[in-house]
Amino acid sequence: MHHQVYFPESYQRKFEDIFVRKKLPEDPTIYISNFSYSDNSVTPGDNLFILVNAPAVTSITKKESENYKEKIYNKLLAYGVDIRKDKVAEKTITPCDIEAKFFARRGALYGISLNRKKDSFLRPSNVTRDIKGLYFVGGKTHPEGGSPMVTISGLNVTHHILNENRKKSSKVF
Repeated sequence: MHHQVYFPESYQRKFEDIFVRKKLPEDPTIYISNFSYSDNSVTPGDNLFILVNAPAVTSITKKESENYKEKIYNKLLAYGVDIRKDKVAEKTITPCDIEAKFFARRGALYGISLNRKKDSFLRPSNVTRDIKGLYFVGGKTHPEGGSPMVTISGLNVTHHILNENRKKSSKVF
């Protein structure tokens, strides 16, 4: 398996936990990527990346993080996926860690929430209006988060830079 998703029994409940109750979901969606499955040159054996949705938080204790990780492992075990059995090493990253390392407000991976149709159009541009030659790429800028969209974001910036350089070079002659 390269990608696998385990869905909660109630999507509605999960979203209420995250957005209304502002707490870790009792029954989260679990996404697993095993990128070495389709490209063993990346790393020998399995290398799992596990992602679960979480609310924007201001703090999470080490104990809360550990308890939630165990809840995730138990849910996976119920599906027949025993993470603990063959685990060699692990690293848990919380929204607080993401906020501290990447300056992502309250640990937001994708930046601005896309709850309304017009929100997609309110993402920051790839090109700043204030500082010439400053560009923004990533899930928090246009077009939005997710690997394909981040790649498009990078292509947008590449096109802007190439167009600016073409304009500069045409002015020289």
